[in-house]
Amino acid sequence: MASPTPLSKANTTFSLALLKKFGDDDKTANIFYSPFSISSALAMVMLGARGNTATQMSECLKTKDYQDDVHVSFAQLLSELNKADAPYALSVANRLYGEQSYQFDEDFLGKTKKYYNAELETVDFLAGSEAARLDINSWVQKQTQDKIKDLLAKGDVDSLSRLVLVNAMYFKSDWSEQFQQYATRDAQFRLNKILEMPYKGKELSMFIFLPNEMEDSSTGLEKLEKQLTYENFMEWTRPDLMANLFGPGMSPANDLVLSKVVHKAFVEVNEEGTEAAAATAIIMRAGCCMHMNPPPCSSQTIPSSSSSDITPP
Repeated sequence: MASPTPLSKANTTFSLALLKKFGDDDKTANIFYSPFSISSALAMVMLGARGNTATQMSECLKTKDYQDDVHVSFAQLLSELNKADAPYALSVANRLYGEQSYQFDEDFLGKTKKYYNAELETVDFLAGSEAARLDINSWVQKQTQDKIKDLLAKGDVDSLSRLVLVNAMYFKSDWSEQFQQYATRDAQFRLNKILEMPYKGKELSMFIFLPNEMEDSSTGLEKLEKQLTYENFMEWTRPDLMANLFGPGMSPANDLVLSKVVHKAFVEVNEEGTEAAAATAIIMRAGCCMHMNPPPCSSQTIPSSSSSDITPP
């Protein structure tokens, strides 16, 4: 198996850390989220962070050991994910929505376009924040094939909003070998701890982690989640151990404050395959200085097919 890239290691570590944070309030809640959507949006913000803020964000995103290459790595990964002629549908899109009267740093805009293919669309937050909100939601809904609707709620943006950075993802694929609907039914089952369910083309897979024993009130899942470290994840997903079920700154004014991160995700898994979508919006407001604490390190649970605000402490 090929050695993981530094970004792959960082994204996996970030994903597992986020899972633990989301599960702090309710150990038995169902959670579905897209860590890559969140990390992509935050990485764009990190392009405009400086000093201690940049250090804090890199620590949260687990990229502090290779800061010089992180955006280049994201660009390469985005190019791979958006490849043409794949046997599945997978798209990742980024966009910036900026106040039309506000001056953004040209270097920041150039780098978000270069590394994240994020174009700037000017909107009128000052006099038309509601119209801007609807515009953002419409773009997200289109990018996610109508699966993510109303990402931003009323009040999420207002006359003080200056920039919203948005990521939207969509995925749909059949299984490599589909299940027969007439042959499936609800029942208890016991299999190995790790299952791999490959999608058509066998380039991508769904991994299912199951507890070996039902040892607690959460049927063993709570104990399993505590064991989910990056090292264990890589060890458990080794091919020989798995059961295969089928076989710069943002502005010269330096006055932007990160006020809110909103994330919404959707998934449907059935006998034919999987359809999933996710979107993340990061809202920057006018403030006295450029100050951004890494919000995902203090967050709320995101249940499947719903949304959550991730507010800076």
